[in-house]
Amino acid sequence: MTDDPPLRKRPGHEPPPHPPGGRDQSPDRPAPGSNARDHLANERTFLAWLRTSVNVMALGLAFAAFGDVTTAPSLAAGAILAGVGGAGLWYATARYRRVNREIDEGAFTTSAYALGPTVVSLVVGTTILIALVLLVFADRDVTLR
Repeated sequence: MTDDPPLRKRPGHEPPPHPPGGRDQSPDRPAPGSNARDHLANERTFLAWLRTSVNVMALGLAFAAFGDVTTAPSLAAGAILAGVGGAGLWYATARYRRVNREIDEGAFTTSAYALGPTVVSLVVGTTILIALVLLVFADRDVTLR
């Protein structure tokens, strides 16, 4: 128990009523109508993953064309980022399909896979750092024509 003071209500503002199946709903059953809402949220998440992957690939293309001439380090940095962007596309699609299946089955086990997005974030961040190191500190005497 906490000794928090009671919440004050603003005059004329009543809290909205609980939706059907809200708080009184059993925790192992989703609220009615939430299936469509869950699928739409999953699709928005999928599109965000796609947007991020395409941006990483575009960054790779920009790194490959960095400067007046194409050098081996800039080409390597671009290829690495394009590859990671492609892997991000694959991961996004696999995750989207898995979560769709879980929503349809009513088995919400996505919290067990919370390591996936963390690993992907670390890989993308590390890859961008490696690409920047390649561009900044690599020998620029080697040019490809």
